[in-house]
Amino acid sequence: MPETAQTEIIRLENDFAVVKAAVESQKGKFSGTGTASVQRDARLADSLVELAETRAIARALRFGGIGVEYTGAEEVSHVAAAETERKHTANKEPAKMFPETQSSAAAREESKPQHCGNGRATQAQCRALYALTKRASYTDEDIESMLRPLNAATFQDLTKESASQLITSLQTEVAA
Repeated sequence: MPETAQTEIIRLENDFAVVKAAVESQKGKFSGTGTASVQRDARLADSLVELAETRAIARALRFGGIGVEYTGAEEVSHVAAAETERKHTANKEPAKMFPETQSSAAAREESKPQHCGNGRATQAQCRALYALTKRASYTDEDIESMLRPLNAATFQDLTKESASQLITSLQTEVAA
């Protein structure tokens, strides 16, 4: 379980909130960003800060491998879409940016939290980035242009923090 959790409001407007959370546990320090907007979260429009904070803390905990099994529907809708897409393209050659899983055993292994010491993006983050760019209809060239300023050739080359920020940005773009 987390030993400490801290949050900070990064951006607050009448209809939009961004909160960053940092959690520390025996596994290390992890951060996550959460957003909430009136447009996306109309039913909870009076609680945007709390909603963004909850999302940020949950994301930071999941990056640390805590509570991965407890996820809000909006956080995993991209996983179902990606899985459906995988089934439809199982016999096709995958794009070079997005290597697909070869077997169900490998898929189960990939879904486990990765604790890389080098601070690289987790496999869950890479899957989220893949799904979000797919939903935004990004081409390989678009993705390369997006990754170049981050000194990365693929999503796997990103740092956890860069991947988290990119996920937040893409979520906002896809939701618009």
